[in-house]
Amino acid sequence: MRRDVALALGSLLVGGFLGAIISVGAAGKTFAPAPWFWPLVWVCGGLGAPLILAVMSSSLRESRYHKSPGLAIEFAGSERRMPFASQPPGEEMRPESVSTTSSSGVVGYWVNPSHPARADAEIVRLRVHNLRNRPLGGVQVRLEEIRRHGETVAAHHRDWLKWMHDDSNEHPRSIAGRSLVPKGEEYMDLATKVYDSAIFTVEYAVKHLREASLPAGSYCLHVVGLGKDEQSGQRIPDCHAAFQLNVKEHGGLDVIPKTLDECGFRAS
Repeated sequence: MRRDVALALGSLLVGGFLGAIISVGAAGKTFAPAPWFWPLVWVCGGLGAPLILAVMSSSLRESRYHKSPGLAIEFAGSERRMPFASQPPGEEMRPESVSTTSSSGVVGYWVNPSHPARADAEIVRLRVHNLRNRPLGGVQVRLEEIRRHGETVAAHHRDWLKWMHDDSNEHPRSIAGRSLVPKGEEYMDLATKVYDSAIFTVEYAVKHLREASLPAGSYCLHVVGLGKDEQSGQRIPDCHAAFQLNVKEHGGLDVIPKTLDECGFRAS
């Protein structure tokens, strides 16, 4: 708004300056200005031109700012503990994640207190950085594609991942997006694996997708971060990242950062 007002004022001043010069040229030798005329003309030119240049320079800087990266996504590490209770015999083990206060990686709990603890598990997370000195809003991370290493067919769905601690049934921060403070960071759940199980789960925000497990193996993942600048309301450039997720049949998870090209992905 202020930039628009400054541009309008600068244009008015420069327009007055140019109009006066043209009028003087058209009148020729017959023109007899008042004493205040030429000082006023030069003041209009001297104020209007720098004002327009300042607005143009500010607009250029703002345009470059909005084209610059707003997010960075990286592997945040993992943590191994033993907080799971066993499932009844014959039932597949599926983790129900409940976040703790750990920043690098968190495990979940079986909501089944009638069975003793018997298996530990591991959850891996991604760290999402706000690279800007302004707050970002509506930040989400989508699993764009997951497929077995060396294959081209998707192994699961394209959908939102779950933010750490967003453990209610509706997962509002994951579905609608959350805010990130300037230069701040938050953590995104990626995958959970019970050590003595041959399956793992992708930590989707949608419950029925999260409950659909995948077999152990090596997978390539393409994730995309989205959001908007809360000050201007403009969308930030999409942030693309790729990882190789190695799932051990009788062990945990290994995450290796990769480029999109190394995983055979393309930024859409």
